[in-house]
Amino acid sequence: MLTHDFHVHLYGCLSAERLWNFGKDLYKKRTTALDWYASEYQKAWGKKPDYIRYWESQDGILLLKDDFLFRSPDSFDRFQANFNLIIALCQISTSDFSIPEQIIRDVQSSGLSYFEARTLISPRFDHAEAYDYLKGLCHLIRRMNQEGGMTTKLVFSLFRDQKLAHLHYDWIRLFTERHRDLAEEIVGIDVAGKEEGNPPAENILLFDKIRKDNRKGKRLGLFYHVGESFEDKGIISGIRWVYEAHELLKVDRLGHATALGVHPENYRDKVVAEPTEERFATLNWLLEQQEVLALHGYRPDVRKIRHELEALANGSVRIVYDQDYIDEALLIQRAVLSLLKSRDAVVESCPTSNLRIAQLRSEQYHPVRHFKKYGLKFVLGTDDPGIFNTDWKTESELADRL
Repeated sequence: MLTHDFHVHLYGCLSAERLWNFGKDLYKKRTTALDWYASEYQKAWGKKPDYIRYWESQDGILLLKDDFLFRSPDSFDRFQANFNLIIALCQISTSDFSIPEQIIRDVQSSGLSYFEARTLISPRFDHAEAYDYLKGLCHLIRRMNQEGGMTTKLVFSLFRDQKLAHLHYDWIRLFTERHRDLAEEIVGIDVAGKEEGNPPAENILLFDKIRKDNRKGKRLGLFYHVGESFEDKGIISGIRWVYEAHELLKVDRLGHATALGVHPENYRDKVVAEPTEERFATLNWLLEQQEVLALHGYRPDVRKIRHELEALANGSVRIVYDQDYIDEALLIQRAVLSLLKSRDAVVESCPTSNLRIAQLRSEQYHPVRHFKKYGLKFVLGTDDPGIFNTDWKTESELADRL
């Protein structure tokens, strides 16, 4: 059974009960942030949560659970709307680390042996505040690791905004150089957040910079959320994004990579308006990689692709998950699975999270099934166990069953 959690967001571990308990002492001080949460929730779900009732009505905790827990398959945008309650209530502090400590103690009590927690630098922080946060959090992790029981390490997630990502990375790198002892608690850099509109290729310069710095100083693992959500494109383009994250960014582990494993049959009859530039990039990718894809079982119809390229117009392309598209996607998926297996790719799979955010109709379409079938290496994570109402034992059992 899994006793290591390789993909988990620190604050995403907050259970509904913990969030309610923290909130009862905080909500009156967080009304501006909670108003933002309620507004964003309404945009995603079409209803506005009455968050004051969470703490001022008898059934408040049940109301909070209804709005917070992500219990069934749905979009990443709706997941984010639920997660915003954590952001509104539990703002990252540069001096008070009681919430991270409680989270880690809760996880430790579950019997986990290795906890690779992802966190981030608040976009509100200046350099001095980021330094205080890094120092304080690393001190906490070192102290708790010295207590024994469970080992906790940190991965810092960068925003997809390039300017902010480079800035925060520079601050983290400078911290590791100035505090080599505390920096032992930091094991990697990740990029996370809403994928749509943020292709992996935008991060080439950033990841080149990290690898260059790794050769001169402390090595930080390279991780990247990709192929988790592809609402704005067909699954074939999602597969391309996973391929590019591995081949262009040269990451150590691919976060989720759901598009690479979920069976395309899951989306039968779905219609997606894919941006023309996305379809153009995917068709050219198939042409450029045709020789290597052929070695792994997929031979693109070059004449058909060139004809479609000539016919592309501005706007969007209507992608229909009919039998032809599903068959084509499955062939491409299997070829890229085989190719990435040959290049020792590793995926971080989060079974419950992938089941819900990928909007799977059945466990039979789960990406873990394909990863197992084609021998692609994967490790397990709980992602955001609080909001998904899961734990590492449940995730391990689900992965075993698939």
